[in-house]
Amino acid sequence: DAPWITLSAASGTGDGTITVTAPAYADEWPRTAKIFFVSGALKDTVTVTQNPKPGPKFLALDYTELTLPVGASQRLVVTAYPKDADINRGVKWYSLNDDIATVSANGTVTALKPG
Repeated sequence: DAPWITLSAASGTGDGTITVTAPAYADEWPRTAKIFFVSGALKDTVTVTQNPKPGPKFLALDYTELTLPVGASQRLVVTAYPKDADINRGVKWYSLNDDIATVSANGTVTALKPG
């Protein structure tokens, strides 16, 4: 059972070709399904594996250094390269010292005290 695959018997061309369609996939692990074909006494099985969109080769931040007055906030923006890489999975923001500055899940840095 693979509800993520669309397979239409009408897509068979008579030359043994059939089209399998699957929506974009963003998980970190490949997913696999087996498709069984039966025509009279003939039977065949095909295994379909869909890999996730690749992660970035590197990341760039819009700031390499940031100075904020106490109480101020600034959202950091990260850009992935190549541009079509998936950065939505596994991106975690954190501060090396939460007593001085915090970072929210969306990359907003808030200065709590000098440091």
